[in-house]
Amino acid sequence: MNYLLIHDGPLPRHVKYCINQIRTIDEDSSIYLGINSNSNIKNATLVDLQDIVSSRTEEVINMNLFSGEENRLWATSLLRIFYLYDLAIKYNIKEFIHFDNDVLIFKKYNELKSNFDFNKLNITPLTNDQLIFGYSFIPSMEVYAKIVDSVYSFLFKLSEYEKESLKSKTMNEMKLLNIVYEDNKDLFNLLNILPGSSDTIFDPASYGQFLTGTKDRFSKGFTDSRHIAGKEISSGKVKPHFNKKYPEVTYDNKLFQLANLHVHSKKLKKYSS
Repeated sequence: MNYLLIHDGPLPRHVKYCINQIRTIDEDSSIYLGINSNSNIKNATLVDLQDIVSSRTEEVINMNLFSGEENRLWATSLLRIFYLYDLAIKYNIKEFIHFDNDVLIFKKYNELKSNFDFNKLNITPLTNDQLIFGYSFIPSMEVYAKIVDSVYSFLFKLSEYEKESLKSKTMNEMKLLNIVYEDNKDLFNLLNILPGSSDTIFDPASYGQFLTGTKDRFSKGFTDSRHIAGKEISSGKVKPHFNKKYPEVTYDNKLFQLANLHVHSKKLKKYSS
């Protein structure tokens, strides 16, 4: 399976552990990392973003959304929707997995195929109005092209007031994706993030925050009640834990394995296989 990752700016150490984990868990994977800085990472095909950027992506860049932000995270999170398309087109990639680069996987693609809809963008919901790249599977460029077209169209219909909302973080790419989802539900498959009929669940962010904390703010045991999964964790019904090798969730006296862990604390090395 193809794994596509994007990073803007100097490459932090945790990206190396994200990539090494993919190599460890999904041995036959092909990993592409789109960057705009120097790197000595050897386990992935490194791609200079300037070499793949399309004219459409340039248009979005020139909108200067989030231009007031010192931290470019919000801008990069939005732009990677377009960078991913450009990268896949450049390398003739038909299907791929993508997630934030502070994510660790614990199951290979072949073990997860039954969870995916091969006619839709498969992605993790975070809250009732946000979708997040905790884990996503894109089954075809035809499907993804429709998603990117919808995001592009939305951005260029924004009023000046709405653009200011983007700059102030009232809007972000997670809410924007949810807006596109509400208008195009036939293009999305929301991955299972709570214990249920499947033995495997996906972590949008909530399980990783509870098990590893968040960078510079919260320690282990943190839950965000705005999160769909966070609310269930804080209620005590869903109990995440790490069994030395991989993360699990206990619910109704049953064990469920997590396919991935979104490590907001950036302590990926500590939880790597």
